[in-house]
Amino acid sequence: VTWTKPVIALLCLEVLLTCLLRYDKNARTKEVLRNVDDDVQISVFMLFLAAVFLIWVGYYAGYGRFVDQVSDWNKHNAVLADLVNKPWPVYYSNGDEHSMLTYYIAGYIVPGLAGKIFNSFRCAEISLYVWNEIGLILVFLYIVSFLKARRTVEQLAVAIAIPFFSIPVWLSKLLLKHFAVTDLMSPFWYYNDGNQVGIKIWYFDNFFSLSWVFPQVIVIWLMIMILLEYREYVKYYVLIMLPGVVYGTLSFIGLLPIALGCVLEKFIREKRQKIFNQIFSFENISVSLTSGLVFLLYLYGNVTGEKPAEVNFHFMPYRTNTVIVYVMFVLINVVIYSIVLFKDHKKDGIYYAGFATLILLPFISMGKWNDLLTRASIPGLFVLMVYVLRFLKKKYTDGFYNFLNSKGVAICLVLILVGAYYPFYQLTSHAATEDYSKLGHGNGWASLEAFANRKANVPNDFKYNYYSYDLEDNIFYKYIAPARD
Repeated sequence: VTWTKPVIALLCLEVLLTCLLRYDKNARTKEVLRNVDDDVQISVFMLFLAAVFLIWVGYYAGYGRFVDQVSDWNKHNAVLADLVNKPWPVYYSNGDEHSMLTYYIAGYIVPGLAGKIFNSFRCAEISLYVWNEIGLILVFLYIVSFLKARRTVEQLAVAIAIPFFSIPVWLSKLLLKHFAVTDLMSPFWYYNDGNQVGIKIWYFDNFFSLSWVFPQVIVIWLMIMILLEYREYVKYYVLIMLPGVVYGTLSFIGLLPIALGCVLEKFIREKRQKIFNQIFSFENISVSLTSGLVFLLYLYGNVTGEKPAEVNFHFMPYRTNTVIVYVMFVLINVVIYSIVLFKDHKKDGIYYAGFATLILLPFISMGKWNDLLTRASIPGLFVLMVYVLRFLKKKYTDGFYNFLNSKGVAICLVLILVGAYYPFYQLTSHAATEDYSKLGHGNGWASLEAFANRKANVPNDFKYNYYSYDLEDNIFYKYIAPARD
């Protein structure tokens, strides 16, 4: 609504409402009801404790701008400000360039609407904080439900894992130092110091993701949990996952193989015709041809626009003397966990799809800072976290003695503790440097309009990441967006 012509908006809303009503009817007839275990309960105190903890995490992640924010908040705040201050869709005029904001904007829409209604950017910032926290608490509740985590200690472990879980990137960094590999710009990046440069591989820990790229994380996590619960019901996959296209476009790419893994698993176990009927269900087809088409055409102008080589897609330039970077990174961060979890998931399509994604992504690069790798890995890393928690919970249920004597448990706990170093370090660093004088008055960009010109003397990622140029050739602008005076 307001981003498209009224007839298109009404058609999309009508289809979505119809599919949701059909879904609700099926749920009432127990077709898609989850296997709810009445014994999985959370006390009011535990829910309060988890909520306070996640609110505290969001505070230091920069939500609401109560403390210093990491540099990516310049972009987040600029997108939010433009949604508050400009009509929708958002257009820019900078010199002889005319462009449209084309980005994964869904995470900013509700806070931006609140700011627009009250004519206050500060209101939008606080609304963003609240909106993100609602998402994080839902993630917590969904994981507890999925794991059937009845004990208080299990529920506490879930809450703590949400910000602090990480693969052991720190350990791989220490070992890579012995192979003539040095840091590019931070503890997370790897760079060959010989003649070949440009090897950038890095997986975010959870707190880093929540601080830097929260729109690509929180809703994608929720979608994965819904997918894990409703994995049998392929007929609803598009309805479940479609918002990911405009919440976290690059992380959505990493979500697709996980959904494909579920489908392939069903192909192996069930009749082919039944699977085809579910893939091409009314819900999947109708939503794809309405909202899905609108989303894709909206993003099309950005994705297909001509861009400099440094921000475009290419394969990682490994050579004989640099392939050790890949081998060591994947071995320590991915393969060890995959071996520990294999016995419990050897017939699980999501297991294979998640780990295959994490193993293959380091071969490709897109964006100045390799955004595709770091964002598309988010779903696979989250599946890894949930499966590790389930593995530990299962061993803990078998008895504390068996838990302590399990080699798999020992390996997981060591990797978790090593991995937690970076997120814990980041959060405590943010807490130590907080500056209350910056309350609502950070030094972020006021708008993205200043960079919306391909001739501007600014870094290429600034002027190419957020816009669709050449609007006269843009399908969304010409046929879907409402007329603009």
